[in-house]
Amino acid sequence: MDPILLVLLIVGFTIFMFAWEKIPIDITAMISMAMLLLSGLVTTKEGIAGFSNDATITILFLFLLSSAIENTGAINLMGRYMLKIAGRKPKVALLVVMLVSGAASAFLNNTAVIIILMPIVFKISRFNNISPTKLLMPMSFAAVVGGTCTVIGTSTNIIVSGISEAEGFGRFGMFEFTTIGLVLFAFYFVFMFFIGSRMLPARRSVDSLTENYELKDYLTEIVIEKDSRLIGKRFKQTVLIDDMHLEVIEITSHDGSIWLPDAYEILEAGDKLLVRGSRTDIAMIKAMKGVVFAPEELIEDLDLKSNETTLIEVVVAPNSSIARSSINEINFKDLYDAIPLALRRKGVLMNEKFSDMELRFGDDILLEVKKDSIDQLKRSYDFVFTQELDKVEFNPKKMYLSVAVLFGVILLAAFNILPIIVGALIGIIILVLADCITIREAYRQVDWKIIFVLACLIPLGTALTNSGAADQLAGSILDYLSDLGPLYILFFLFILTALTTSIMSNAATAVLLCPVAISLAAQMSLDPKPFLFTIMFAASTCYLTPVGYQGNILIYGPGNYKFADFVRVGGLFTVISMFVVVFMLYSIYF
Repeated sequence: MDPILLVLLIVGFTIFMFAWEKIPIDITAMISMAMLLLSGLVTTKEGIAGFSNDATITILFLFLLSSAIENTGAINLMGRYMLKIAGRKPKVALLVVMLVSGAASAFLNNTAVIIILMPIVFKISRFNNISPTKLLMPMSFAAVVGGTCTVIGTSTNIIVSGISEAEGFGRFGMFEFTTIGLVLFAFYFVFMFFIGSRMLPARRSVDSLTENYELKDYLTEIVIEKDSRLIGKRFKQTVLIDDMHLEVIEITSHDGSIWLPDAYEILEAGDKLLVRGSRTDIAMIKAMKGVVFAPEELIEDLDLKSNETTLIEVVVAPNSSIARSSINEINFKDLYDAIPLALRRKGVLMNEKFSDMELRFGDDILLEVKKDSIDQLKRSYDFVFTQELDKVEFNPKKMYLSVAVLFGVILLAAFNILPIIVGALIGIIILVLADCITIREAYRQVDWKIIFVLACLIPLGTALTNSGAADQLAGSILDYLSDLGPLYILFFLFILTALTTSIMSNAATAVLLCPVAISLAAQMSLDPKPFLFTIMFAASTCYLTPVGYQGNILIYGPGNYKFADFVRVGGLFTVISMFVVVFMLYSIYF
């Protein structure tokens, strides 16, 4: 088969599998790499080159540095200042959230920034009595824009810089495109303050978790009457479990309450059971003799909280060990001393029989959990929390050291004293020896999925170049656009990249499209930098959908967003970003 056709088929397959989402993206990337090796489009050395690529290793080291900053509480401290400055002024709160998120993301991993700031944003929402929906998307988008200000702001920037160096055009300077990033950030500030925030609905209430998860239809209390046939039976053997598949969350009797009771607990007259089930199962209770609904008609947050238990909202984390497992398989009671009450996926409540569904990154879960087990839940690294569960302990010396090391790495790279990969390695060694973070903690917080996706897809970019597919694609573009000049070609590249990044990861998009951008510049005898910068900025323009960017996935459920919210607000800012970036690049380079 013609090599060009073959590599384009593999590219098409990869994009389709990313969009389909039925197979994890890292597995899709591995399949793509295997296909390239089996087809002979790349040599074995080229096929595994992604694992030793400077960009991949740099991203890994920066993950480790970010985790040290996170562990020492530096971002949490910024969050406390956010609360003080915002006070009870909603407009000031919006500005502060965007500023802190953007500034932190210019130097740290975007996802880590959002994970830490999310509970603080919820607290600001409660103080100001405004919906979190009004703040979470501005925070997430600000992290994206902030990441475009420095070469270490996102993995995409590092990847494109690495491709530029590998092709002989040199790596990007630390602040080489900061001016464009800052101008874009200024436009974002104005847009979100005056237009975007008004387009966002106040869809989620501030406090009531039971209301947000619509538990009234799925959660109820029943009382065992004196003439009930259930008396004296273990509840596992009753129709409540066998036929209705109800989950018994708590039993209250004259002896006290039993939370998450043993399946062999014997029922007695007067027992009050807090149960969860589908609408159909709850309705069937009405037909049972000897069982009545408790007098209280509506279950509220306070009914599910006690001296021992509380309600918390969590999101399945990017590196969660429970992803791709169902709630029934996980056994939350044994692992976390918790019971899932509701689940929201991509903005849609899954209250009917959700226990059999496989959990995915970004799933929003309402848990009732024992208070003394919350630390155990946090140590698992399986969840992102939407509320501050305890005060973060700060160690000033370690915090200042971690921040100093980060900025030392940045300055050494900015003044070309040390390559960033060397500076980052030295920084990690210092922080580990200073006990700012343990190696085990650091490894747990690395997004290994991103590392493997990049390492496995870099050979695909090599295959596009070696096979001549990149040249052919560039030639086809020029056949239609060459008469219009470089400005329109930059617009075309931006649109193509922005659309692609909305269905697959931004770094993967950059890997696929950079060879085409370089070939376009070569065939037009132009400097490739503006073309590469266009790909880089456009690949980070992941505002259009909630699925192309981890930060958007994390806020999707907790913010009660709809897909249309991203299309409406994100789509408009995508257009603004395109004009700002393209016109600035054109004015600088042409």
